[in-house]
Amino acid sequence: SILTSTIVGFSIIFWISNEFKSPTALSLAILAGFLPQFVLGLFAGVYVDRWNRKKTMFYSDLFIAFCTLCLFIVITKGYKDLSFFYLLTACRSIGSTFHAPALQASIPLLVPKHHLVRVSGLYHSIQSFSEVIAPVVWLPIQYILLIDVIGAVAACLTLLCVQIPSLQKTKVLPDFKKELTECWHTLRRTMGILPLFVCFTLVTFVLMPVFTLFPFMTLLHFNGNILQMGVVEMGWGSGALLGGLVLACKALKSKQTLVMHTAYVILGLYLISASYLPSSAFIGFVCLTFTGGIAYSIYHALFIAIIQQNLASDMLGRTFSLIFSLSTFPSMLGIVASGYWVEAWGITSVFMISGWVIFLIGVGANFISSIKQLDNYA
Repeated sequence: SILTSTIVGFSIIFWISNEFKSPTALSLAILAGFLPQFVLGLFAGVYVDRWNRKKTMFYSDLFIAFCTLCLFIVITKGYKDLSFFYLLTACRSIGSTFHAPALQASIPLLVPKHHLVRVSGLYHSIQSFSEVIAPVVWLPIQYILLIDVIGAVAACLTLLCVQIPSLQKTKVLPDFKKELTECWHTLRRTMGILPLFVCFTLVTFVLMPVFTLFPFMTLLHFNGNILQMGVVEMGWGSGALLGGLVLACKALKSKQTLVMHTAYVILGLYLISASYLPSSAFIGFVCLTFTGGIAYSIYHALFIAIIQQNLASDMLGRTFSLIFSLSTFPSMLGIVASGYWVEAWGITSVFMISGWVIFLIGVGANFISSIKQLDNYA
């Protein structure tokens, strides 16, 4: 399911980039995918912690499959109005808003704490493998959407065979204010979680516009084509795959936060270096992108694992929804602004400034003593 969804994501990005050649249109399409996560994320986590997490993932995947099927019909009928794509992309995102926290909250119910980093690395390796394969799939977008429907149905059938322990449920109707306040107080009381989250949110804020503009770095700065766009994405995915496998193969029992912040620094240096490359250095950009993918996979996998290690299972649905929601809002602002920024000042300026911000966050985070205490979860 991850593989087919990733293929759809790449195909839509490539299709809009090549069909409309507008950074603003691409930014708005990606924004449509994030907006529901921000609006519904705060409430979805309350239900994720109350509902059966297996059923939540099952029905969320089915809903995503239905939305993808509608998108297939729209494209097959020849509609070129992007409003259809924005709407259906937003609907797919609604399903993910419930599915993602339910998945991450289920893992600690199945995995011992000392293996959470390795499992998180393995999960990101699966995602990264999909990112490597996705750009290679050269099919009309209609068929790719149909393949994603099949992938979602296959995921649902597989999930039926998985036994996930159920938490004790309450029959009382949810009190959103009370339960979200309880989650917020838990985050505040857990030493180091809030500064860790702030750093992660800031990095996400400056990194999401870069993700959005990857195709245009290839098209506009390096004068590339769709094939070269795929090569860049494969370079990123290959690096992320390697980073995830490193974490999966060798458990980090201490210094997790140090490794995470070092990954920030490396990611920042990658973006800064890429911004100074001449238009003839496309191969150099691909090599640098491979390094950036390694750093991204490591910091993202470690962040998820640290949250799972330090918070109770019955709080994780709300926690991950809150984190995804609050980190999404500034990212949406960055995505919208980046489209206009590129058209006004050029794409390399986005890479350079984003790189410096992430680099400074990585350096500064190492001096926050409360974050370091999160390594002592045992």
